[in-house]
Amino acid sequence: MSAGPPDRTSPGRSLTPVMARLDPGDVEVLDALITAGIVPNRAEGVRWALARIRERPAYTQLREHIARSTS
Repeated sequence: MSAGPPDRTSPGRSLTPVMARLDPGDVEVLDALITAGIVPNRAEGVRWALARIRERPAYTQLREHIARSTS
């Protein structure tokens, strides 16, 4: 059983392509996720990491702060 994210390429899924320049340390982290079998590729690794950030209470606080600032 994989601990990775669900298949995000399924029909009906709206994905935005992005390009990022990563330093060697960032690439090493993504490659470690691949080697561990958590994600199949670097793009999924970035999505996996972003999903972990969204799970954190600090992200909820950030979104609330932004909502208050733009109101």
